[in-house]
Amino acid sequence: MFKLKRLIHASEHNDSIDFSDPLLFQKYHLEDVQSLERYQRWLKEEAAKDVHYKALSYRPKFSFVIPVYNTVSSQLEACIYSVLAQTYDNYELILVDDCSSWDNVRPVLRSFEENEKVTVIYRKENGHISKATNDGIQVATGEFIVFMDCDDLIEKDALYWFAEKLNDNSELDFIYSDEDRITEDGKIRHMPFFKPDWSPDLFMSMMYTNHLGVYRTEIVKQIGGLRTEFNGSQDYDMTLRFMEVSDNVRVGHISKILYHWREREESVAFSAGAKNYAFIAAGRAKEACLKRRGIEGRIEDVPGITQCRIVYKVTGQPLVSIIIASKDNPAMLKQCITSIRRVTNYTNYEIIVVDNGSNEQNKNEIETFLSEYGYKYIYEEQDFNFSHMCNCGVTHSHGEFVLFLNDDVEVFQPEWLERMLGQAMQNHTGAVGAKLYYPNTTLIQHDGVLNAKIGPCHAFLKEDDNKFFYFFWNRVDCNFLAITGACLMVEKRKFKDVGCFNEKLAVAYNDVDLCFKLYENGYYNVLRNDVIAYHHESFSRELDALSASKHARQNKEKELLYTMHPLFRGYDPFFNPNFGDNVYFMLFDEPVKLKEEKTEKDIKFYIKRIVVLGIKTVQTLNEYGIVYTAKKIRQKISKFVK
Repeated sequence: MFKLKRLIHASEHNDSIDFSDPLLFQKYHLEDVQSLERYQRWLKEEAAKDVHYKALSYRPKFSFVIPVYNTVSSQLEACIYSVLAQTYDNYELILVDDCSSWDNVRPVLRSFEENEKVTVIYRKENGHISKATNDGIQVATGEFIVFMDCDDLIEKDALYWFAEKLNDNSELDFIYSDEDRITEDGKIRHMPFFKPDWSPDLFMSMMYTNHLGVYRTEIVKQIGGLRTEFNGSQDYDMTLRFMEVSDNVRVGHISKILYHWREREESVAFSAGAKNYAFIAAGRAKEACLKRRGIEGRIEDVPGITQCRIVYKVTGQPLVSIIIASKDNPAMLKQCITSIRRVTNYTNYEIIVVDNGSNEQNKNEIETFLSEYGYKYIYEEQDFNFSHMCNCGVTHSHGEFVLFLNDDVEVFQPEWLERMLGQAMQNHTGAVGAKLYYPNTTLIQHDGVLNAKIGPCHAFLKEDDNKFFYFFWNRVDCNFLAITGACLMVEKRKFKDVGCFNEKLAVAYNDVDLCFKLYENGYYNVLRNDVIAYHHESFSRELDALSASKHARQNKEKELLYTMHPLFRGYDPFFNPNFGDNVYFMLFDEPVKLKEEKTEKDIKFYIKRIVVLGIKTVQTLNEYGIVYTAKKIRQKISKFVK
């Protein structure tokens, strides 16, 4: 036991390791130095926190089922001891030896046979991971089964946190935790995976729940456990089938690193390419899933990574009503509509332009252009109210689906509309969004809205999409709590059921409010990373918010948003709380300590952080230690964003 505690302690702190040593990266194939150092700081901070455990009135029994095959003795022992060291004691450990050919394995297993919590099964023939695991499932007596690999490690209080979660909600069928990687020698913990709460569309893109997974035993046995034809992705196939018996609301997530996935050269933890058959099996699992669920779609490889997505087929030819709010912007509006006409494969759409008071010349120009193609033009002079304009467009629409589109969006993909529509047609889907670039670049303007503590922010803002970000979040299709109204599709029935756009939110946060309402009504909002368009929004738009009147209006609308949705004040189920307000899905750098007299470099650092986070208040600038007049701040940000 003491040996295990030393191992875990060393892996948490890594005080003696020099992360600037290039040989270290060659040996372990680690990520960049900055990410490693961030994580080591985070581990130290977490270890220093006081943890408060509460008495549990409900004490469910957990059955660990661990298939064993040809494992190094030290790693197998460490795995077993990490289970036996649990602070929560209502569990059993079932070890299934899959007829290992290495001489060391059985002696290690025999040494635990006398432990009352341990059951060891010795298979007479090698049946691979699914058969071995199923043997363990058959003898499990716990209410929940815990799956883990025979060379990995778990935290000593892992089971406690699962039990506590079940005390909060005993109806949960499936719970998963965050995880990280541990080097083969157990010396370095790295690459933390801070996961979102249950995200069905992300799960259809990738097996993100992974470890540590706890499943209700009754359902696991009901569906027949694992299937050998999906070896390599057997847990993914099982979870897909499991969720067809369970329900989205019966899935829980613990945002704590409870599992340490050991990296070996032949394992997926080391390299996804090491098990290409796992990728192939995952694709087949998705195909089988679609067939079982009666959903038409195709599997498509995601370029550059070993993941594949679902492209849902449009069933029938439903009419899509494209609603564009516009005023005094004929050139941009023409570009938007012309791009739709030029590239779009799907033809069953109507276009409705809602104008709240263009001047006479622009009105005539817009009207002439739209009449040429038979598109609707709704003209009503009034103060700008985006929500009212969109709702007005819906009133005049005939489509089963509505697509709200800014007049400064330019599309360039032939399949953009049908990909969004296929997703929007799924029963569980709320709003569907696209990834938006700044014009004629691959710089991200929008890739989902994160409801951070400071308020709604755009994910990966102004980053180059040619790079791969956090676990491919800018490549796979993800669930977000909200997406931008600049390009948002939703089934009209669902839109009306949740009360349409709130016209009290005239300018800001109306799209966020709509998405909140859809989620509150059981729908999942989806960002399709395979649908990309240009958004001709100014890089310097942040400057607008420094206007005192605009700033006051925005703050008022944000306060109204959270008054109507108090659950989401500082909370986003799809944005792990360990990220704080970092819109790039990273742990923050160690804060820079500013001197009393701040240098230009210090000022630029904080201005950059403020701009990319979308923080737009003078008060917040002052909180960062920058005490300037509004005029001076505008000048500073203006220089930076240019």
